[in-house]
Amino acid sequence: MTELRSYLFIDRLQPKTLCFLAASSRGSIPRSEMSALLLDVTPALDIEFLADKVLKAVDVTPFVLQLDSRGGWLGLQGGCADEVKTAGETLLDAMGADLTGLAKPKIVNTKIVPRVDSRYACILNRQKSGSLCLPGESLYLLDCQPAVYALLAANEAEKAANIKIVDCRLTGSMGRLYLSGTDSEIEAAAEAAENALSR
Repeated sequence: MTELRSYLFIDRLQPKTLCFLAASSRGSIPRSEMSALLLDVTPALDIEFLADKVLKAVDVTPFVLQLDSRGGWLGLQGGCADEVKTAGETLLDAMGADLTGLAKPKIVNTKIVPRVDSRYACILNRQKSGSLCLPGESLYLLDCQPAVYALLAANEAEKAANIKIVDCRLTGSMGRLYLSGTDSEIEAAAEAAENALSR
């Protein structure tokens, strides 16, 4: 039986969050004003059946489909929030699942690195998927569980501050977010990200 481990609906992806997804996505490239849905299930292989089923039923497009030993992740996007919500309902029906009892997001760890050293910025930028972290900027780091909620943290941080998304990892056992900007921007972004996960 398929177990739903996380489920995240985002009504409107913010521009930088959307661009990060477009740059790192192996599926369809997100466009402006898109809504998004991410979920992960176990056993991992069930996500293949679910992806095919929802794409036959609803006019949405996938931007993430990934499997590992822990689970399977599916990310869907659409220009209409109602279509994306319908896709979510279709997936829940197919699994015989609902959202009651679903694990709430948990912040595992956070750090702010003030005024990043140039040597650290260099090695960090070699491992990132998004924007460059420049020497002298502050860097915000967040680990959360389940992993998909890193996208919510990024989207809400962008609403609150003019930050750059250096990296955002949405799959695996832990979600991870890297944001850079000025000290005040990073403080505002950190507060928004952590508040979103705590709600």
